[in-house]
Amino acid sequence: MRLIRYIILINLFCLFIFPQIVSGAENNYITPVFPIRAREYWRQTKNISELQTLTNLVSKYELASTWLIHYDVLSDDEILKNLPANSEIGLFLEVTRKLAEESFVKYDWENGNWSQADKIFLSGYTQGERRRIIDKSFDKFKDNFGYYPQSYGTWYVDVWSMEYIRDKYGSDIVLGLADQFSTDGYQEWGQYLNLPYFVSKTSALEPAFDESDSTKILKIQWAPRHPWLAYGSTVENSNYSAQVNDYHRQKDLGQTYFRKLLDDILINVTGRISQIVIGIEVGELEDKYLPELDAQFKYLKELKDKQSINIATMQQFNDEYRKLFSSVSPEAFIYSQNGPIKVSWYMSPQMRYGTKIIDGKITLFDLRYYHASPFRDNDQVIPDTRPNLVRLVPAVIDQLVYQNQTEIPGLQAIPTLFPKPTPVPANNVYGRYDVKYPKILNFYTKIINFFPDIIYSRLEGNTYFGLRLGFENILGLRFPKLKLSKFNFKFPVLDNFISLKHKITPVYPWKGKQEFELEPFLKLGSIHHKGLEYGQDSLINPQQGKVIYENSYYSVISP
Repeated sequence: MRLIRYIILINLFCLFIFPQIVSGAENNYITPVFPIRAREYWRQTKNISELQTLTNLVSKYELASTWLIHYDVLSDDEILKNLPANSEIGLFLEVTRKLAEESFVKYDWENGNWSQADKIFLSGYTQGERRRIIDKSFDKFKDNFGYYPQSYGTWYVDVWSMEYIRDKYGSDIVLGLADQFSTDGYQEWGQYLNLPYFVSKTSALEPAFDESDSTKILKIQWAPRHPWLAYGSTVENSNYSAQVNDYHRQKDLGQTYFRKLLDDILINVTGRISQIVIGIEVGELEDKYLPELDAQFKYLKELKDKQSINIATMQQFNDEYRKLFSSVSPEAFIYSQNGPIKVSWYMSPQMRYGTKIIDGKITLFDLRYYHASPFRDNDQVIPDTRPNLVRLVPAVIDQLVYQNQTEIPGLQAIPTLFPKPTPVPANNVYGRYDVKYPKILNFYTKIINFFPDIIYSRLEGNTYFGLRLGFENILGLRFPKLKLSKFNFKFPVLDNFISLKHKITPVYPWKGKQEFELEPFLKLGSIHHKGLEYGQDSLINPQQGKVIYENSYYSVISP
C-alpha cells in the first residue's frame, strides 16, 4: 500500500501543485462512429433521409468515419446503397430475433423488451449459440461486401466472443460502452475512464496486466463521459456525455459544454496517446437538434485543420495505437476543473482511482484494483440470463455504493485491499463445478457432447422418435401412421421435442470468478443476486442495510 500512496502523492503533486509541468497526450485521436440499426428501431421516421442527413454532414466536413450496421440492415438494400463512400463499414453486433432464428438460436420474443441484456448481448447465450450468431453475422456481411468486417461492437461484448472473433475473423478492435452506473438497465463501471485499452483475458472491463494476460484486442468506448458530472448513479449523470442526444437534447447544453468536455477527456490527458469516440445512432436524433451536431463536426474539422487532433476510423486508430503498444496499455491521467472542484483520474493496468480537491482538501472517492481474481468472468463459460447487464470492477472505495470516500492528508487514510479469497482448486481458468468430485463431472459433461441426440414428440396424432440430424431434421420412425424416413421440421420446432440427451446432461451449480470473490464476505452479511429485474431503477434502488461488498453478480448486505 505504501507504493500506492506514493503514486497518488506524486500524481497529485504534479497535477495540482505544479500543473504547468503536466502536458497533454502526444497524439490525440477522435474516432467518429455511427451505429445503424434496422429501421424499425429508428426514433423518427423510417425514411432513408435519416441516414442521408448524417452521411451528408460527415462528407461536408470531410471526417473519416466508421459505420457499424445491424445484421438486419444487411437485408435492406436502400440502406446499403446509401452508406457513405470511402468510409469504414463494420458490424453492430446486437442480437435480433431475425439474427437469432437465422442462426438456429431460440429467441424469447414473447417475453420482455428487445433491448434486455439477455436478448441483445451475446453473453446471454451459450458458447455454441454465440458461435452460430457470430458466424452468421460475419458470413452475411461478407456475402454483401466481399470481405469480413475488421471493426465491430455493441454496448457489451464478452471476452469469449471477442477472442472467437479475433481468432476466426482477425478483427481485434471492438466498440463498447463507456462507464455508466445504471442507464438503460446496463451497468458498466470501473474500466479505464473513456480511454482505449487492451482487454484482459479475465474481464471485458479490465485492462490487460501483461502480455500473458492480454487478449490483444483493443477496446474503444462509446459515449465518453464527463470526468466529474457523470460520476453518479442515475441516467441524469450518464447524460453528461459527448453525445448530442445526451447533453443537448436531454440537458439543453451546447458548444461551451462540448468544447470544455473535449479539453477534459482528450486534450488534458497525459501520456503518449489519447482517444475518444464521437457519434450518434442513426435514426436517434430529431431534426431540431441537428444544428448542434453540425456544430460538433465543424469544430472537429477546425481542430483537425489546426493539427490539434487526428480524425481516424476504428481500424485506422487501431493501426496507430499498435505502433506504440502491442499488448498492454499505458497508464493515463485525466484532469478536470469544475468550478471550485479539481478532479483527477489515474488509470493503469494495475488500478484506477479518482481524487478531488475542494478548498485545499484532497479526497479519494474511487479506488479499484484490477486483477484481484485469477479466474475469468462467469459469462465467458455460461450464459448470463439476467435481463439487466451488471458488470463492474470491485472497489475498495466507491462513494456511490459504499459512501466511503476519504480525505487523505498526508495520505494516511488509504484503506487496505479487500481480503483475497482462499486459493481453491478449479477445473480450468473459469472455475469449477461446486459439488463433490468436480473433475469427474467436468469429464462427464465433455464426453456427453459425443452422445447421439435421440428426441421424440407427439404431433397431430403421430409420435416421432429418432436421431436429431441438425436444427430442422430428424432421422427416425413415425407411428401409428408408420413411416421410417428423414423428417423435416422448420426451426425451432425440434427444440421443443423431448431430448434424451438433455435429460442425462447434468446441470450442477458452477463456482466461478464472481462466487470466489464473495468468500471473504460470506459471514459479514446476506448475499443478494443483482439485477434480477430489467430497467435502470432496479439497478440503483438500494437494498436494506449497508452494502459491504459487490461484484458483477452479487451484493453483500449488512444485517
